[in-house]
Amino acid sequence: MYPDQHNYLKHHGIKGQKWGVRRYQNKDGSRTAAGISRRRATSAARTKESVDAIYTAMSRQDKYFLGDDEPGKEYLSVQQGEYVVKRFLDKEGDIPVAFLDIMSTTKSDELTVAIGTHPAYRNQGRAERLAVKGVDWFNKNADRLGVTTLDWDAKTTNSGSRKLAEKVGFSYDARDSDDEWAAYRYRRQ
Repeated sequence: MYPDQHNYLKHHGIKGQKWGVRRYQNKDGSRTAAGISRRRATSAARTKESVDAIYTAMSRQDKYFLGDDEPGKEYLSVQQGEYVVKRFLDKEGDIPVAFLDIMSTTKSDELTVAIGTHPAYRNQGRAERLAVKGVDWFNKNADRLGVTTLDWDAKTTNSGSRKLAEKVGFSYDARDSDDEWAAYRYRRQ
């Protein structure tokens, strides 16, 4: 026994634990698919409150433009946060006022964009700055992510979103558009 046994901590590890090996890591040090998904969800959860504040301030029509017009519906649940590949926030001081999410889809070779601006901060170029950042990020990271296309879907009645998509380099895709939704595609340059 140690003379001062109450101030002594001894740790022998956890049964089955392999030292230096992380749960969500491959042998080469890269993240597993579960690790990537977990990291995305954690990252999106950190900024969820900020994005929810912007989303809550939007009118029902604005939420309809994002494809969410159900009363009381949140933008993304914590579980859906794993689909956020990259999030950009624009702040006025410490207050988040606009966001752009680049999200994974069910198709493995493409990503999609979701963008929103607090109504009090519209027509100031904030969404355009975020869209340009998003396109730049996509161009730099498309090879690493193994994707070829970035999609931007806008309600046909949302002329602002449609103009912005074209302004930052997206092309109208008539094949995937219909009476309600206009589809835009961006291919890495």
